[in-house]
Amino acid sequence: MLTTPSSISPDVLRLCSLIVENPKPTFVPVRVEPGAVFRYCFQAVADKVARDGGACVYGWMIWEYPGFLVEGEFHAIWQDPAGALVDISPKPDGEQLILFLADSTRCWNYRPTPSVRLPLSMDQRVLNTIVQAVATDWLRMKYWDGEEARIPPQAHLEFMKDPISNFLRTGRNDSCGCGSGKKFKQCCLPMIQKCL
Repeated sequence: MLTTPSSISPDVLRLCSLIVENPKPTFVPVRVEPGAVFRYCFQAVADKVARDGGACVYGWMIWEYPGFLVEGEFHAIWQDPAGALVDISPKPDGEQLILFLADSTRCWNYRPTPSVRLPLSMDQRVLNTIVQAVATDWLRMKYWDGEEARIPPQAHLEFMKDPISNFLRTGRNDSCGCGSGKKFKQCCLPMIQKCL
C-alpha cells in the first residue's frame, strides 16, 4: 500500500532526482483545513492564502510502496506567513505527515499532471502496475473536461488492452493525445519515458 516513506532513502532521492535538480524533500505535517476536500489541494490552498495570507507552494507528495515502487504526485501545500510548511488537504488513509518535494518550475494549470513513478523491482507485476498507472494518467488528461476526467469505459478498456502500443502509435511530432494542443514530444512523452 502506498504511504509516506519512513525515511529519505536512496530510492526516494532517485525518484526526486527525476523530477527536479538537486532535490531537497522534506517532511511536512498534515493539519486538515475545515472544508478542504480530498484531491482538491490547489483550491484549498488558494482559499487558505486568500483568507489567512501566506503562500501556495507547488511540488510533489512522495509516496512509497516498500520494495515495489516510489511515486511523486503533483500537489500544493500552504506556507504560513512565518514560513512554515503545512499540508492542509485530507489524506485517504489519514496520514499525519507527508514527504514533500518543492518544484518551482511548475504551477497548477487546471489540468491533471501525471505522477512520476520509479519501480523498486523489475518484477513483471511492478512494471505492469506502473504501465497501467501511466496509461490511466494519460487518459485522465485526454478526457479532462475542466473539472474532472470523464473517461468513457470503452476507451479505457481499449487503451488498456495494450497501453505500450497505444503510446507508441503517437509520433513524436504528432499532437499529444491528452488534448493539450502541444506536440507529444513537448508534452506527455518526457513524463511517460521517465515512468516506463
